[in-house]
Amino acid sequence: MIKVRRDHAPPTRSLIQVLSLTTVGASLIFLLMLSVLWGIGRAQDMAISADILRSSLLIERQQALRGTVERALRVVGGLRAQAERERLDALKAEVIQARSLANHLLNRYGKAPSSPLSASPPRPGAAGAPGLIANALQAFDAGAEDRGLFVLDAAGGSPAGSPPPSAALVAELWALARGGGGYLGSGEGAARRIYYVEAFAPFEWVIGSWRLVEAGEAALQRAALETLAAENGGVGDIFVGTWEGVALLGPGQGRDQRELTDSDGVKPVALLIDQARSGRPGFVEYRAPYGSRVNARKLSYVAAIADWRWYVGTGVMLDDIDALANNRLGVMRTALAWEVLGGIALIGLAGLTITWGLLRVRRRLEASHRRFLAFLDEAAQGRGEIDPAAMEFLEYRDLAASANRMVEQRRDALSRLAERGVELQRSNRELERFAFIASHDLQEPLRSIAGFIQLIERRLGPDIDPEVAEFFSFVVGGAGRMRDQIEGLLEYSRLDRAQLERTVVVLDEVVAEVIAELEPQIAAAGACVRVEVLPVVSADRGQLRLLFTHLLDNALKFRNPDRPPELRISALRDVDGCWRISVGDNGIGIAEAYHAQVFDLFRRLHSAGTYAGTGLGLAVCRRIVERHGGDIRLRSVPGRGTTVSFTLMAPADGPHAAGWNRAH
Repeated sequence: MIKVRRDHAPPTRSLIQVLSLTTVGASLIFLLMLSVLWGIGRAQDMAISADILRSSLLIERQQALRGTVERALRVVGGLRAQAERERLDALKAEVIQARSLANHLLNRYGKAPSSPLSASPPRPGAAGAPGLIANALQAFDAGAEDRGLFVLDAAGGSPAGSPPPSAALVAELWALARGGGGYLGSGEGAARRIYYVEAFAPFEWVIGSWRLVEAGEAALQRAALETLAAENGGVGDIFVGTWEGVALLGPGQGRDQRELTDSDGVKPVALLIDQARSGRPGFVEYRAPYGSRVNARKLSYVAAIADWRWYVGTGVMLDDIDALANNRLGVMRTALAWEVLGGIALIGLAGLTITWGLLRVRRRLEASHRRFLAFLDEAAQGRGEIDPAAMEFLEYRDLAASANRMVEQRRDALSRLAERGVELQRSNRELERFAFIASHDLQEPLRSIAGFIQLIERRLGPDIDPEVAEFFSFVVGGAGRMRDQIEGLLEYSRLDRAQLERTVVVLDEVVAEVIAELEPQIAAAGACVRVEVLPVVSADRGQLRLLFTHLLDNALKFRNPDRPPELRISALRDVDGCWRISVGDNGIGIAEAYHAQVFDLFRRLHSAGTYAGTGLGLAVCRRIVERHGGDIRLRSVPGRGTTVSFTLMAPADGPHAAGWNRAH
């Protein structure tokens, strides 16, 4: 019980009332201070010079110009990427079409003699097939200067089409075709080509197609200019020109403007070209050399498309920025006057609103307080008592009384829970005894069934009907499987009935004994068992033998038929001082959805016809580990294997590890 003094004066104030008055006063003071600070801040804002405002507007315009040019470059880049994809797709489509025609003719008129790439025997009429196919493929080569289709044979010849210009390139194309086919670029400038090749295995041919890259550039450039023209209309219109000074888009389109001079004697186009050719996008300031605003100061941002020898840019008049800055200052002065008037009205309105809102909040708090008391009356479950008279506020006095009731109710609940626990323990012992007796008594009828079936089968002799013999086999097999299930259940029941006899156990010895017992299964599976140095633990030796027997038997049973089984047994010291033992394999693995289910009783993931077993092995393993105070886990990847790990206690004294390391 909590001891408290009882000489406190009766409370006369409500906590909610005190909080409400304090909050109203603090809010009004805060609003007043906020208004003063706001007025000072607005006055300082008005003191900002026009030059500072112009600088901020200039930065905004520079960002807008840069964004416009970068967007234009992205548009051009997208068009070029699309054109490149279409070019590559066309090359590949021509080769696939040529190969399809060659395969069609080969299937119809005969196959070539066997070769390293084709082990199929020739069919009649194969002698004329290469020439026939070569003639058919020749039609694919249009003889154009910017494209073509070709065929290469193993001797370096060209049965159809025109071969590549150099032997070194032929060798690269052959290597690419043998690797499954693909693309290859060759040459530079106007002579740059792109090849696509694939192997035609029946004749040891390479079928390929090529394109001149420059052939489609003119059309692509026209499309880019049309697209950029459609983009105009933002902060500044986009202009495009060549490094030779010819305007492609924008003012003076189609004319050479490199020598154009403004009123200061500066050549704006030459400046733009020099900035673009430097390789770094940037800003250029000059005076407009023509137009309705000639001699007005202008700022442009320009970047390069180097391989086309183009410059791309956009600009804005600096005089517009000055005018916009002056307009904004006028708007700010007008807005400040209205803000002062609005601020005065807002402070008064805010005070009234806060007062009204706090009154509403107070009523809601009182209602919530009553609901909280009702909740405590229903959910009270603590211990000890609190003296309500010691509480300063009325609200807390009510809470104290409610808490006292909660303690009393919790005390009663704990008493009932203890009685229920005793009943559950008694019921659990009766269920365990029932399972043991029922499992033991069920085996005798099963033995009788199997024995009489086998006796009938022997008496009928060789004249027994095959179908009847198959039925007898089903009965005997089913009885055997049920007997195995009962024996597994008995084994599981004995785990809790038998007393745990902890001794110092050398795991190396236990594992060696289990491997010796499973030697026939290991040899039959062709398995390799690798055992690392294992520790000394404190455990029941017999139950550990049963644990390792089940784990190794599962690893041998669920092996991957595509590779020899490999079993690994290792140990690591865990953070809590226990040993974590791991048994891993390279078997068929277990899907992640079943990782938590495989430790349940009679849980099978495969039918009895696929893998024999009772579905009790891992349940027995879990029970053994839990009886030793450890935990058992499973990690598995389907098709790669499974690792089961569990923890065991180290002995209080003596060595922590000793053992052997061998490959069985």
